[in-house]
Amino acid sequence: MKNRIIALVMMVFLLQLGGCNEDTYSINNNNDKTIVPSNDESNLNEKLIIYNKKQVIGEIYHFGNIMQIDDGIVYSKWSDRDGSNTVMEYYCYNYNDNKSVQLGKINEWSLQTQETAYINNHIYFFVSTGDITSYDNRELKLMDIDLEHCVMSEVFSETGGFPYSTIDQINNRVLMAKVNKDGSSIEEYNTKTGQIKKLKWVKYDDENNVGEAIRNLSVDEENNTISLLVLKNDVNESPTLSIEMYDYNFNLLKKHSITSIFPDENEIIQGVLFFDCTDSYFYYENFSVTRYLGLFKDDSIEKIDAIDETFEMSHETIKDNYKLFYQLGDNRKSLYLFNIKKSQGSKLTLKTEDERYYIINMSKMKDHLAILLDYKDPDSGDKLDTVLYNINLSDLGFE
Repeated sequence: MKNRIIALVMMVFLLQLGGCNEDTYSINNNNDKTIVPSNDESNLNEKLIIYNKKQVIGEIYHFGNIMQIDDGIVYSKWSDRDGSNTVMEYYCYNYNDNKSVQLGKINEWSLQTQETAYINNHIYFFVSTGDITSYDNRELKLMDIDLEHCVMSEVFSETGGFPYSTIDQINNRVLMAKVNKDGSSIEEYNTKTGQIKKLKWVKYDDENNVGEAIRNLSVDEENNTISLLVLKNDVNESPTLSIEMYDYNFNLLKKHSITSIFPDENEIIQGVLFFDCTDSYFYYENFSVTRYLGLFKDDSIEKIDAIDETFEMSHETIKDNYKLFYQLGDNRKSLYLFNIKKSQGSKLTLKTEDERYYIINMSKMKDHLAILLDYKDPDSGDKLDTVLYNINLSDLGFE
């Protein structure tokens, strides 16, 4: 388990149906195409130039994930080091007035996952502190950012919590898939009452990778279902991975095996980076190379070949019926918009003034997009300014 977590952490830090119609969308970058020297390794914060409707409106220094909100973003940056203690500050940046407001800070910060739950103008997310490779020396914390009052608080903290626990939402409740020492569970946090309740638990020997484990979850509020990604790995049998679909009372509705999508067994048992599912479609993404966009067809699944291992799905602050995929770290910068109601999509190319740029991350909140672009010379290590574009999905010109 320890080696697996270290590998996942390294990867995170190295990153951060129907006919498909090709088109392009252009964004002009007016930063003079100037190469700037790489940041000093002692300063892990990175300058980010922010564009709104193709115009530069400001810049910030940040480290780690960016969370999209109405009219702005929430971001973090390194504050200080006190011996081995890492302090991470969190800020809210508003596009309208180009101002950042400090929300709070987290001591001994070590990792934050990308999943969030956006409920009544609050953002909930998981952060790990301490030594994430050590069960006894790490803490999993559920954080709450109150965007109305611009404050951040801790909901709960538990020793040994798995750093890659998953989060989603049902109405006013935060739903969590958590790995425990001897199994995994589904729990909910009621944001109105403050109560935490365990909804489901399965036994799993994580150290020896034997038993049944809940790898991820996805909520479909339109159809009132909860989909669990469930791994079964017994000593004398090959591992399997299935999607189990439940109603809100955890009565099993459907079950689909997705074991066949993997090129080898090693990928079946590994951690899952991202999972989204409705009654008609699902998207799976792991820490290796498998990216799979598929449709449910009775008792089988059908792959949509519009994306490959170079694509990732944009994270949604608020889910809707349009899923946007982007080509990660590739200067072709293809985008694919998939309509889950019609089971079809279309492609276009994101054009920038400097073609060297590639997309490193993207988030979506209804019609609003936050696109992060970067470029680093593979030989010299010099790079272009990292930029964030705040644009509307409707401006891209998808059919």
